[in-house]
Amino acid sequence: VTGTGSCVEGFRVVEEAARVASGRSAEVSLRFVNESDAPLSYDVQVVFERSTWIGNAIESGRVALDGSLDAGESVVRTAAMEKRGPGSTGYEVEASVTCEAP
Repeated sequence: VTGTGSCVEGFRVVEEAARVASGRSAEVSLRFVNESDAPLSYDVQVVFERSTWIGNAIESGRVALDGSLDAGESVVRTAAMEKRGPGSTGYEVEASVTCEAP
């Protein structure tokens, strides 16, 4: 998680459910939690990855999720991807958080 302000440390991402290793579609549900005392905006990139035949992980797709949370609020968001090529085998989360004036 990157960003500036005191709310950044209060932003958490928790996996609710994931299906990334079966078939060509990938889906992950994440809970975003604001444990800070200030409202915040978030910009999250869910990067789906697949393993190559030599074991390296390469990006197979990217889904953007953004929004805002009041102090103490949480929300579940889902990132899904359909792919014609090889299916995803994992994912990473990149998050940027901006504190808003209370």
